[in-house]
Amino acid sequence: MVEGDLAQLYKNLLVTIHVETKDGVDFVTWTIEYELINPDNPHPLSLLSFFIDFTKQIETHIFGP
Repeated sequence: MVEGDLAQLYKNLLVTIHVETKDGVDFVTWTIEYELINPDNPHPLSLLSFFIDFTKQIETHIFGP
């Protein structure tokens, strides 16, 4: 569901997370699919940055610093 400020910028916004384990190593893939309302609107780079930081915080919480 998109509302608030995001609804002003994007027609659709879908965030998908995929976690896969290979040889004991966990790989996390975030996918952000979106459609801009106006081609001049910014791409959601701050949202991508949020997900990167969020993933790092989860990793630190689970495995320690």
